Amino acid sequence: MFKRMTIMLIPDNANDVRQLRIPVVLIRLLVLTVLICSTTIGYFVLDYIELQNYRQQNQALLSENNHLKGEAQILMDNLDEVKGSLRRIQDYSGKLTELVSLKATK
Repeated sequence: MFKRMTIMLIPDNANDVRQLRIPVVLIRLLVLTVLICSTTIGYFVLDYIELQNYRQQNQALLSENNHLKGEAQILMDNLDEVKGSLRRIQDYSGKLTELVSLKATK
């Protein structure tokens, strides 16, 4: 019915010779299964390597993001300082305007 392949196992004692008769279809199925499994494992390995690259890129972006947040905080502090100085200048200008108007009315 099916073609078979015979494997003979001959130990040191020649009296215990064993024969294994395996259908060729089973061997082909085994080869196909090994091929599919190795392809699947290869895909998973490549996907893992790609994910490692994404992880490294994400870590670099997080580091850059933290650095930029620090710079933004420094800029916000400087902006608050400039706003405070501008308020003081406006208050001083308002006081000078009042003094000038008081002197002009006397």
